[in-house]
Amino acid sequence: MVTALLVVIYIAFIGLGLPHSLFGAAWPAIQTDFNVSIDSANYITMLITGCTVIASIFGARLVNRYGTRTVVMVSASMAAVALFGFSVSGNLWVMCLFAIPLGLSSGATDAALNNYIALHYSAMHLNFMHCFYGVGIMASPYIMSLILESSGWRVGYQAILGIQLVIVVVILATLPLWKKVRHTQKETEDEVTPKNLSYIDMVKTSEIRLDWLMCIAVNAIEGVVGTWGAYYLIHAHAFTEAKAAGLVTLFYIGLALGRFLSGLLSTKISSWNLIKFSIAVMVAGTVIMFVTKPTFAMVGLFLVGLGNGPVYPNIMHLTPRHFGEEYSASVLGSQMASAYFGFLIGPPIFGYLAKQINASVLPAYIMVWNALLILAVILFLRKFKKQNKNIQ
Repeated sequence: MVTALLVVIYIAFIGLGLPHSLFGAAWPAIQTDFNVSIDSANYITMLITGCTVIASIFGARLVNRYGTRTVVMVSASMAAVALFGFSVSGNLWVMCLFAIPLGLSSGATDAALNNYIALHYSAMHLNFMHCFYGVGIMASPYIMSLILESSGWRVGYQAILGIQLVIVVVILATLPLWKKVRHTQKETEDEVTPKNLSYIDMVKTSEIRLDWLMCIAVNAIEGVVGTWGAYYLIHAHAFTEAKAAGLVTLFYIGLALGRFLSGLLSTKISSWNLIKFSIAVMVAGTVIMFVTKPTFAMVGLFLVGLGNGPVYPNIMHLTPRHFGEEYSASVLGSQMASAYFGFLIGPPIFGYLAKQINASVLPAYIMVWNALLILAVILFLRKFKKQNKNIQ
């Protein structure tokens, strides 16, 4: 029963990933169809991410009131409705309307399932769950690229909608599992009583602020590549819309592979060593993207994804060690909100830069976020070292 439920959770996280990369892959074609400016994508991404932040902040209350299974079921259904709405939208403003339920569903699902896995499963499963998110965001741009050549972006959205509907049916059919499964504690430690930590108290804590900056930076990179990666390949390296949508999949292949490998290695290598090595890989990939040749852009995108993937799940896994198990739920919720804030601000800033300069500034833009991530890590570890805390 426990394993069966875990499979359902993995499938639900695939559904969480499907819409996240779809819009970026389809945007060049949508922009042409709607005849709008390139930075109009910001309206959609900011709405989706803003609603995701709101839902993630209130995720714990939703779960406490309605239960994890209900939140996941309703959220998956809302995502299906939003995908249908995107596929039939006649203009950008109608698409903005359907961006609202898409963002709310993402935030609620993310909050509910991360909390559930953290409570009932090991760190390995947390990494694997995020790996399946990577499977979702890897699959949708690839499917869109295949369909764009012959049928257009609307049919691409309808294809992903079909997959999402299958996921909804799977979740609906397995709802009884949530009541039948009885978990035991992951460890033999004494049970810790959760304590609430207000955002005011967290803002006053420098370590938490640095933790937020790490989450913002790593997710801003994921957001900007997901939203603007295809546009970058088209305008900086002269790929066709369909080819660019397919090649962005390299980033998501790297993302999913990085999280899968991190899950396998998590029992042998400390989380902080995994984070440091992953950042080094991401920086290397960004440097390679500065070479103005299409092959280097493709390799660079893959390495940026490979390095980016493990950072966020491992930061979340370390939360109880960093801030205490009794406060981990509060801090975890704030991490998710800050992560989505990275998604919220990362793509629009690049959209403005691309409009004012050109798409070729993407590697430099990613490097700025890499620098902020490295700075936050250095300062964070320095503070804990001064306190003589073992956080490996």
